[in-house]
Amino acid sequence: MIIICYSILSFREETACRFYAGHVYMKKSLGILIAVWAVIALIIIGIIIVGFSLYTLPGVTREGQTMSDIYIDETLPINDIDTIQLHMSAATVTVRHAESGDFRIVQSGRNIEDNHIIDVKKSGSTIEVTPKGSRRIQLFSFSLPNNSDNVIDVYIPAEYAKDVKIKLSAGDLDIIDAYTLDGFDVTVSAGDFNSTALIQSKESQIKLSAGNLELSQLECDDFDVSTSAGKLVIHALSGSGKASASAGEVRLESVEIADSLTVRSSAGSVKIGIAGDPGLDYRISASAGSIETYFADVSGFARGKNASGKVGDGPYKNIDISSSAGSIKIDRA
Repeated sequence: MIIICYSILSFREETACRFYAGHVYMKKSLGILIAVWAVIALIIIGIIIVGFSLYTLPGVTREGQTMSDIYIDETLPINDIDTIQLHMSAATVTVRHAESGDFRIVQSGRNIEDNHIIDVKKSGSTIEVTPKGSRRIQLFSFSLPNNSDNVIDVYIPAEYAKDVKIKLSAGDLDIIDAYTLDGFDVTVSAGDFNSTALIQSKESQIKLSAGNLELSQLECDDFDVSTSAGKLVIHALSGSGKASASAGEVRLESVEIADSLTVRSSAGSVKIGIAGDPGLDYRISASAGSIETYFADVSGFARGKNASGKVGDGPYKNIDISSSAGSIKIDRA
C-alpha cells in the first residue's frame, strides 16, 4: 500500500513538473512570438511614416499647394516657326487654340518646383518642349513615380499651319480644337489619345503603344494610324492610308477613300462604314472570324475566310482589310 501511494505521489509530482516546464516553455514561445510581431509592426509603421513623408495625397503637396498652382507659363512668338515639337515624359496634355497669336504652354501640378519636368525653348524655326528629368521618389530600395498629377496645357494659334510633333511617354493626350497642318505626328507610349475636333494635314502618323485612340475627324492625304494594345476608333476619316491595331478593335465609322485604304487587326474585330457609293476593288481576309459586307454578292462569301473582287463602277478605290482573330463587317456609313 505504501509503495502504491508513493508511486501515485511520484507520478503526480512528475506530471506537475512536466506541466510547469511546458507552461514555462509556452510562455517563453509566446513572448518570443509577441516580440517578433512587435518588430514587424514597428517596421511596417516606419515604412508608412516614411512613405507619407515622401509621398502626398493626389492634388495636395506637403506645402499645402493644390493642382491649380501654376509652375510654368511660357509664351513664344510663332510667326517664324515651322515645327512645334513637344516631347513630354509623363503628364496629362491638352492642346487647344491660343487666345493670342503666340504659342503658350502652361504646366500645373504638385511637387514640381524642385525638378521641372519640361523645358521650353526656341531653336531656329522650331519650338522645343523637352523633359528636364525623371521625377521619382525613393522609398527604401523602391522607386515610385510622382508625376501622375502633372497637367500641361498647350495653346497653339488656330492659324498655325506648319508641323506639329508630339511625343508622350506616359499619360493622356487630348486635342480640343481643330487644326489644319502640313504634318501631324503623335507618339504615345502608354496612355490614351482623344481628339474631339477636326484634324487636317497633308501627312499624319499616329502611333500608340498601349492605349486607346479615338479621333472625331481626320482628313489627311496620307495617314498611318496604329495602336499596339487598345482600340482604334475614328468617327470620320478622309484620305488614303493605313489603320491597324495589334490587340484591339478597329472601328472606322465613316470613311471617304481618296485612293486606297488598308486596315489590319491581329486580335480584334474590324468595322468599317463606307461613305458614298464608290466603286471598290476589294481584298478581304478573316483568318478566324466571319466576313459581312453590304456588297450585292455578299451571299457568295459571307461565311468564307477570304474574298476579293470588284463592286460598283470605276474608278475603283482599293481596300485591303484583314483580321487574324476577329470578324470583319463593312457597311454603308
